[in-house]
Amino acid sequence: MMRQGLREPLDSMMANYCKCLQQYEEKHFVEAYASLTAALDSFLLEFSSSEGHWVTRPLLSFAFSLRVVADKADEELRRKGKVSGLQFTRFVQCLLC
Repeated sequence: MMRQGLREPLDSMMANYCKCLQQYEEKHFVEAYASLTAALDSFLLEFSSSEGHWVTRPLLSFAFSLRVVADKADEELRRKGKVSGLQFTRFVQCLLC
């Protein structure tokens, strides 16, 4: 019996999204943010040339999730005494590209 998986970049998108969920649950927000941005990159690679407006809803969902995780990642960095604000800056840059 042959197992069939998702094609690239959908497999990468799903793997990174699942990693994000696990890292978020474990309260590793900086890592969760990195995984979520990787999932978004794969999503954009696959669907950037899609015709129609259907792609807007999942993209808005990604944007909302990124904002939430970016805020938590910045908070985590502040608690560790590191420079914060970088995650939100990356979030904005990601939306503008």
